[in-house]
Amino acid sequence: MKWKRIVLLTCVGGAGLLVFSAGAEGIPARNAMHYSGFLEEGGLPVSGTRSFTIRLFDDASTGVERCESVASGLLVEAGWFRVPLSDACTVAVGQRPDLWVEVQVGTDDPLPRTKLSAVPYAVEANHATSASSSSPGSVLDARLEDTETRLSALETDVEAVEARVEAVEGRRPSVGDYDLDATYCGTTTGTTDGAVLDGYNGLTNVCRTMAPGTCGGRAHVCTATEMLRSVQIADLSGIGWGWIATGTATNFYQPTGGHTINITYDCAGFTRNDGTLSGVRFNGITGPRAISCAVPNPTHCCD
Repeated sequence: MKWKRIVLLTCVGGAGLLVFSAGAEGIPARNAMHYSGFLEEGGLPVSGTRSFTIRLFDDASTGVERCESVASGLLVEAGWFRVPLSDACTVAVGQRPDLWVEVQVGTDDPLPRTKLSAVPYAVEANHATSASSSSPGSVLDARLEDTETRLSALETDVEAVEARVEAVEGRRPSVGDYDLDATYCGTTTGTTDGAVLDGYNGLTNVCRTMAPGTCGGRAHVCTATEMLRSVQIADLSGIGWGWIATGTATNFYQPTGGHTINITYDCAGFTRNDGTLSGVRFNGITGPRAISCAVPNPTHCCD
């Protein structure tokens, strides 16, 4: 038996939110019909007496009220309630099972209407043997079974979402052979000056052949952006000087000497070891510094 849940949030006396949850199991009766459900206040099952008003309408929001059933001082046990329907409502359901049911607890605002035909026993109300055939125990067992089914379906959905997240995390944004979110993976064990065979590509090959095994197949000389990203997410204070690529021709202020040095495209794209040109090297403590292209340095690699 499936459980139809309706939730209403209403503010009472400015004291806060009062939550009512009514579960409509239907109206399983042949002669005397009842409306059964489950009531919570403040997130807890109600135990005590409450007054209920059950109204049937022929429309979801407006329409004509076909009948009303009132139960004052009705006993609610562990959240469960059972409201006897009036003769007029019994006749109305028999004549037109696609009505809308509205539940009101005490003098609070009515809960949103629910399609009566959407409630399992409502459509077949005239075929039910008797109201007593649905005991609280069987109702609870049915609800627990349905809850377990829903939880199983939710677990399947969660597993599917987790699989998709893992798949997305496994795809790093890239252009061609380079990741757009690459970070520092190692420093070459050998050194080179500013003149490398094949320039940038040659230095990338150096990373892929000389760097420690932590670098993968997309290893390349780190850019300034990649190194800055790396030091923000990991402790790289232990790494020493190494070449990085800036890709620009710029004037670089050298604080040690107190003067400006012209950097021509990373030692002219790492093709020249002319002492009059400069490139940029980086360490984990002081960051980037200009250095003569004639000075050999290891290369910082990112992947």
